Amino acid sequence: MQYEVQHWTLCDSWINTWTVTDSEGNESPSYFPSHAQAQAALSDFLKEELIEYQNGNIESPYTSEEFRITPVTH
Repeated sequence: MQYEVQHWTLCDSWINTWTVTDSEGNESPSYFPSHAQAQAALSDFLKEELIEYQNGNIESPYTSEEFRITPVTH
């Protein structure tokens, strides 16, 4: 089983907005092999958002309530 980080969007509800880019420049959705790895990636992202906010680079950071981690099957 894999996991994805989903972001709440007004138009599409919960969707996976995270992507990875391969060596040819093609984007595909990001998936994680465990819930713990997805949570670690989300935590790192939110920490970076807070730093950018504190440095004045963004108007407001995302919050954890805007995200969820869900299992996915392919």
